[in-house]
Amino acid sequence: MDNSAIYSEDHKRVNVKFLGVVFLYMFLGLVITALAAFGFAAFLANVYPDANQPSRLNEVGQEILIFSAIGAGIISIADSFLMPVFARKSGRAPWFGFILYALCMGIMLSAILLLGVPFEIIGEAFGITALIFLVMAGIGALSKVNLTPLAYIGICLLVGIFFISAFWGIYMLIHGYETYLLYYYLISMGVIVVMMLFIAYDVNRMVAIADQGMATTNTALYCAFSLYGDFLVLFIRILYLLLATRRN
Repeated sequence: MDNSAIYSEDHKRVNVKFLGVVFLYMFLGLVITALAAFGFAAFLANVYPDANQPSRLNEVGQEILIFSAIGAGIISIADSFLMPVFARKSGRAPWFGFILYALCMGIMLSAILLLGVPFEIIGEAFGITALIFLVMAGIGALSKVNLTPLAYIGICLLVGIFFISAFWGIYMLIHGYETYLLYYYLISMGVIVVMMLFIAYDVNRMVAIADQGMATTNTALYCAFSLYGDFLVLFIRILYLLLATRRN
């Protein structure tokens, strides 16, 4: 058999194995986030219910939720910067930082449950997110070309969304909020498109990493963290868009 054919088959197995490990780690992060969100929401709902409206939190519960979410947000931001530093200095996969980040995101997302968002809408948002994620990940994994230009396009779109948000915000302050719904839809769709581009680029980059012989546990965890963030941003934006659509 041709040696190049043998090498090609081995290379494909390495790529598939590496991507499988990355998606497994990402799934683990999502599970931790979901358990933290449901667990924290259940704790607050059972310990601090409102006396008049048991489905809502009392003032103490609301304060705990707010300060916990703020604290979790600060910790997650710091953690996202410290994880790469720790990995470079120690040479080990930053599992503690990854799990801590997933827990913090779960605490912040618990507000969705405590605000009474219907489970069917959460499930629908998750299903749509998973479908979009799989399609874009498939494009990134199967593409024979470098998809780095997609990242540049996504960054340019983000900059455009930022400026549109700023100018539209000023416009609404002056002329009223009648156009708020249109603004919300357009910004949401823009963010969704950006995340789709980033997902395809991230998975394509992971294939390139495996091709270069850098498929290590450290690298797999870093890639999983990147995809985990893409998935959550996409899920939250789709969820908000579904909620806005249902209310109108």
